[in-house]
Amino acid sequence: MDHLSTQNSRKTRVSSGTYNRSRRSKLSLPVLLLSLTVLLANCTPMTQRQETVPNRPETRVYQSRLDIIREAVKRVLDKKKFYLDEEQSNSLYIQSEWLVEGRYRSMVKAALKPLERNRTEVRLHILVEKKGMFKDGWEPADEIGIDVYRSFLDDVEMEGYRVLYDGA
Repeated sequence: MDHLSTQNSRKTRVSSGTYNRSRRSKLSLPVLLLSLTVLLANCTPMTQRQETVPNRPETRVYQSRLDIIREAVKRVLDKKKFYLDEEQSNSLYIQSEWLVEGRYRSMVKAALKPLERNRTEVRLHILVEKKGMFKDGWEPADEIGIDVYRSFLDDVEMEGYRVLYDGA
């Protein structure tokens, strides 16, 4: 008889435990769905904003000769589909022509300054303009993503190593 009473108490415990678990799972499912929704909403690329800075020139010093950095800047401009403005450019200043893409256009200006024999300073200014909605002219962008300058200057550095490798 003790054996039967033990089985009945086990059945009761198991069934009451199942009831509690199903009740908890009913409550935890909406909480889980809500938290997943919030997590996905915060992680989607549409909600992330790029850090912007005022559109001012950025400066970086490279440990390389002027002629190597000048060639590196020209190569980066070429890779990014910019055309060199020969009239405005010289040995210490490089300027591209306007590159028009849709409602935006951009231009790159780079001032090169030799500091020492193997050090060169590059002052980079990227101009971005947006076509006016109701006007025929172009409106300058006051802010630009900080990653745009970093990426361009990093590309110049990498291209400088390629120029050295090519034997310029």
